[in-house]
Amino acid sequence: MGKIFHRAVHYLWAVAAVIGVVLILVSFLKKPADFAGNSNPERILFLEQNGWQVEEEPVFTGTVRIPSDFDDVYRNYNQIQLEQGFDLSSYKGKEVERYQYKVMNYPNFTGEVRANLLVFHGKIVGGDICSLTLDGFMHGILQKSGEKQRK
Repeated sequence: MGKIFHRAVHYLWAVAAVIGVVLILVSFLKKPADFAGNSNPERILFLEQNGWQVEEEPVFTGTVRIPSDFDDVYRNYNQIQLEQGFDLSSYKGKEVERYQYKVMNYPNFTGEVRANLLVFHGKIVGGDICSLTLDGFMHGILQKSGEKQRK
């Protein structure tokens, strides 16, 4: 009986150690949804940390209502969000703030490019990088330019 008890104790210590390591790693890995977006400097910092240089002030700010039911357009847009760790389905029927910035460093493209951020209660909950051309592109903020662009 003593050996079984000691094995159980060792097993519990091993499980506790693994859980501790996982919790430490998770605390160091910040998900996109963990980023504050309440102020302009916070939003710009988020974009800069993801490699995008933007003008200091947004070119557009406004409120957007996420539809209660996603059509094909919103399902496709939410797929972009899912690929970068966001999920707009949690915000169906809610109003979010939209901030649009002019991107200054999009490589190998001469047209205008915008970074859109969606903010709910001070947290960034979604966003994209898109061109303003008719045959343009859209992809996630966390993607490097040119990777898996969506038309």
